[in-house]
Amino acid sequence: MAVLRLSTAGTDGRVVQRVKDPRLALPTTVAAFGSRLYLSNIRFFATGPTPGISYNAVAIPRP
Repeated sequence: MAVLRLSTAGTDGRVVQRVKDPRLALPTTVAAFGSRLYLSNIRFFATGPTPGISYNAVAIPRP
């Protein structure tokens, strides 16, 4: 996952940090709350979307 610093207008950005966590397969959405980031973790790349696949959210410290 890449942490970006956006321009004031939000039209340009640069990578300022890369964050890795072995629990993340394919994070698609992030929400910040307090000192943590919460990422939805889908696993389509390994199995495809099927009814028997579980999905979860992963919380990591906010960089």
